[in-house]
Amino acid sequence: MHDLEKRRYGLHLGALAAFVVGALVVGAVGNFLGGKATFDGLQTPPLTPPEWVFPVVWTVLYILMGIAAYLVWNTKDVNRTALLRPYFAQLAVNMLWSLFFFRWGAEFYAKSIIITAG
Repeated sequence: MHDLEKRRYGLHLGALAAFVVGALVVGAVGNFLGGKATFDGLQTPPLTPPEWVFPVVWTVLYILMGIAAYLVWNTKDVNRTALLRPYFAQLAVNMLWSLFFFRWGAEFYAKSIIITAG
């Protein structure tokens, strides 16, 4: 089947916006919950990018994740719900990881979250 035939009914700007804004909100909440105090105290390697790079890169990543989720939603694939369920779980894990690692400094639990999610 041709790729265009798998699409539902074209572009749904409202749905696309909902997926992108939803992903960005989750990222913003994770950032807010995580705080910055622990990050400032981390001993980083010499090649660590400047601090301003992280919010730019994470914003682009969350936008791309929202677009990808929209593309999955916008297919005729009967398994799209099954495909989106891990995506939403992964968003929750991203948010929780920031809370555990940056806010609470619970490195063991933060590593456990990453291992479990991976």
